[in-house]
Amino acid sequence: METQLFDQLWIDSWRAELGGDRPIRAADLIMRLGEMKSDATLIDFGCGVGHIAHALTGFGVRVIGIDRSVPALAEAMRLDNPLCRFFSGDWRDYKTEQPFDCAIFWFTSLCAGNELDSESLHIARRVLRKDGILLIETRNWDRMPRQFDRRSERGSHQCTLVEHHTYDPETGIQTTDECYSFGARTISRRYQTRRYGFAELRDMCRQSGFDHIEGFDEAGLPLSEGSERMVLRARLRGGAR
Repeated sequence: METQLFDQLWIDSWRAELGGDRPIRAADLIMRLGEMKSDATLIDFGCGVGHIAHALTGFGVRVIGIDRSVPALAEAMRLDNPLCRFFSGDWRDYKTEQPFDCAIFWFTSLCAGNELDSESLHIARRVLRKDGILLIETRNWDRMPRQFDRRSERGSHQCTLVEHHTYDPETGIQTTDECYSFGARTISRRYQTRRYGFAELRDMCRQSGFDHIEGFDEAGLPLSEGSERMVLRARLRGGAR
């Protein structure tokens, strides 16, 4: 699969959509579904520019954020926050001796393909304490009727990003062709995203050592056929309910 580039172009194009009160709403949902108290610890796999990580510290949570994007982490670290620490690199290389209360893959950060994503779930299991909670947030691919947007547009007056999407139902892979426009100049590139339905993600989590698996929507209500987003909550096998 062709991986997405989270460089300065992407950051600037998505800034408005991912900013505002969205990180606060996400942090509130994570606190509730993760059943966390103010002194909890959390690891954010694919933390990006750190909006959600910083928002979580407003609830007293100590956060470790990991991302491969150097520009994103540079932006995340601009804010001096003693409750946040950020690490650059692949989360598959991250080592810790202190287990976490909660681990999150938020905003479709678990999308590299079955083998790599299964490996990531095993890593999440390894870094969680025995009663820890895993949260995976992504688009609800089981939505009825499914709304597949073949074209999307976002950005600012300085840079516009237009995306054209196709989907292969045999592989579950969405291919996106990006076109960034700066006046008369354009940059084109492509990336792919592995899309999962709830049942497939649930089975992958079970194979990785999780159980007590539940689905919720973007408001924290039980997942339904009309939910726009999906949050899967799983606990380590044998952990407390």
